[in-house]
Amino acid sequence: MRFRYGRVIDMHCHPAGPGPGDQDLDWKQYKSEFFNIMQLAERERPLSLAKKMDEHGVHMGIGLCSIGLPNENDRIVEVVQQYPDRFPACFVGFNVPMPEPYKLDGEQVAKEMEPYLKMPEVKGVGEWPLMIAAGMEEWPALWARYRPIMDVIAENNVAVLFHTGVDPYPIGYPRTRGNGNPGMGASRAIHFSNPVFIDDIATEYPEVPLIIGHIGVQGFYYFGSYADMALLVAARHENVYLETSSAPLEVVEKAVCDPAIGPERVLFGSDSPAPYGHYRYRDKVYVSYMKEPPAHMPDHYKYDLAVIDQLPITDREREMILGENTARLLGLD
Repeated sequence: MRFRYGRVIDMHCHPAGPGPGDQDLDWKQYKSEFFNIMQLAERERPLSLAKKMDEHGVHMGIGLCSIGLPNENDRIVEVVQQYPDRFPACFVGFNVPMPEPYKLDGEQVAKEMEPYLKMPEVKGVGEWPLMIAAGMEEWPALWARYRPIMDVIAENNVAVLFHTGVDPYPIGYPRTRGNGNPGMGASRAIHFSNPVFIDDIATEYPEVPLIIGHIGVQGFYYFGSYADMALLVAARHENVYLETSSAPLEVVEKAVCDPAIGPERVLFGSDSPAPYGHYRYRDKVYVSYMKEPPAHMPDHYKYDLAVIDQLPITDREREMILGENTARLLGLD
């Protein structure tokens, strides 16, 4: 599918990623599988991603980091500097202490991130999963550790893209049980994947553009409560935008038809080349992480562009979603 509309900008892609040796592959088997596919993608990117973009008429992509992984900020900035015509801007991330993410020091993270936020290529932070540093604490405790990060974001006048929704793999960390045997510690991954918490952030930082990635959905066809919460948060706050990767037509259509949101605050994204595939359910196609990640670069553009093309809106509004809104939000020429 090639679009006849104006400049198409992918608000959510990953032209850089973890390389071999950047992580502990013994942490958890599912993490090992995830990192293996990301390493395959690393060898293909960014030129293969640009080739996939060309196949679908996508002109540019905004490079995001996978927060929680080490050494990705330097790589994403390097990609933007090497290929400014294809990847004109990027968002950076921050490392999370493993295997004890709940020990994240927000003050230290803010200090380490600030030099990146002053770079002209860097337009924001993300994608930031709020569950990434969660243990079993409640939101006020987690937010207290995150607040210094938001403070430095606000001071530098950049945006944030939050990951929302959760994949089907359990998220925990190694611990020693009371009897001395090894075990796993739980984290409230599903709980903090809910976009509802972005409502608090939007209230406290109304001057910061906040982008809800996936519109509350990631990797599933059962998209009720989290997607509805994403829409409600966007309807309540003018500084909240919705990014479309993974979101099915029903969810995106709700957003553009809602007079409290509209096409002005919807941003096209693909999450390329994230390791999930697609499947059919009741004659509709949805995304899914499945039991094992695919061993190749998935074609997310085919799915996500088809969603935008089917929306009951004008071509002018489609142009806004496909690129103009992102260009305006990030100050791109």
